[in-house]
Amino acid sequence: MLYKGSCTFEDIAPLPDFDFHTTPETDAQALSVLRNRLSAYEIIVFIGTWCEDSHEMIPRLYHVLKAADYPFEQLRMYAVDREKQSLHDEADMYHIRQIPVVILKKDGREQGRITEQVQQSVEQDLAKIIPSNLA
Repeated sequence: MLYKGSCTFEDIAPLPDFDFHTTPETDAQALSVLRNRLSAYEIIVFIGTWCEDSHEMIPRLYHVLKAADYPFEQLRMYAVDREKQSLHDEADMYHIRQIPVVILKKDGREQGRITEQVQQSVEQDLAKIIPSNLA
């Protein structure tokens, strides 16, 4: 099934290609950073319900955010079609060329993003975006 437009984890969880039932192991140190600091950020996510990288990353992102007690009302998720177009202009506004993309914003400004695949793990890559010198 191809979703296009605004969606939630609950919307895509029933899709057979997304495995939300397996809880992955997480890096405790990175998760500690996220628990303490991630709620200060808005998260914007772009996925493709047809995309294998999305199938892999998005359930892991969900479990990391849940373990970090992230306030899900601060997260917006958009599904794009195979041409990376969203229902409205969200994909163009964020210059989406590859997916999935996880964008962290603070005070209306983009602080960093994870594009297509993680370098280490979802939680470690997110923690790297967050400055460690926050009070």
